[in-house]
Amino acid sequence: MAYLTGIACTPFGRHEGSTALALMSVAARGALQHAQLQIAQIDGLLTGYATTFPHLMLGNVVAEQLGIQPDYCHAIQSGGASGLTMVMLARELIRSGRCKNVLCVAGENRLTGQTRDMAIQSLSQVGHADYEVPFGPTVPAYYALLAARYLHEHGLTESGADAQQRNRSSRRPSARGD
Repeated sequence: MAYLTGIACTPFGRHEGSTALALMSVAARGALQHAQLQIAQIDGLLTGYATTFPHLMLGNVVAEQLGIQPDYCHAIQSGGASGLTMVMLARELIRSGRCKNVLCVAGENRLTGQTRDMAIQSLSQVGHADYEVPFGPTVPAYYALLAARYLHEHGLTESGADAQQRNRSSRRPSARGD
């Protein structure tokens, strides 16, 4: 049976002088501590992507950073579904007997690692090169469409939705409030 044994998050916000790789390392060590596992017990490593640290073999780089040589190492790039994809794959690796302890880790420092324009440029390249990118739909535009639909369905205005988000985030100590 596969189950989650530990989780950790880094605080949201600006991390001057910190890299995506450093944030991944902090989150990984926190999750291991929460799970009461030693780094040597990790035999599978799954990593999410980082737009501020694009690397074709990010899983291997993170493994080197953590000082491990897992039996299975894989970098996941599924956009907003990367976290769920990692958990799903970890479950399958454990259920199949391929791994016993799989560490899933992601980290990003967009607030300090890239400008707003760089983030938009990066996200605007997501999509089919022939059928989406040339015609303008971008990840931010898709989210704007989803947000507009949500506002319509729930009879909210943008300011009402902002207030709702601030109210929810105020209950999370690690959420950004600016």
